[in-house]
Amino acid sequence: MSGPNLHFYANENNDVLLRSAWFPRIKVLLDDGAPDQTVLSEIDMLLATLPPSSAAKYSVWSNVKCPKCRNEFPYRFKGNLTLRLEDPAVILIEGCVLDSDGSVFVVEVDV
Repeated sequence: MSGPNLHFYANENNDVLLRSAWFPRIKVLLDDGAPDQTVLSEIDMLLATLPPSSAAKYSVWSNVKCPKCRNEFPYRFKGNLTLRLEDPAVILIEGCVLDSDGSVFVVEVDV
């Protein structure tokens, strides 16, 4: 999971979709100064390659939620698409499912 990636949080829980393979396509658009709507359209096309139940599950603007009350934590780069997409920090919450390029993991925290 090292290196640049795109990550998206689920709309309803703390599951995370992480795709390193998608990052180069989006990075080219960002570097070329493409409008946000163009970048978001490309992301929608990439998400559409997932099974239908997964594609609708994730969103660029979804964020980590409290595991108890499900209130979404505020995001520090709200409204700035480039900063959001280039953010290297992926927050994993106990019990979330991490769907990466090649594997799916359930996050367990040892105390």
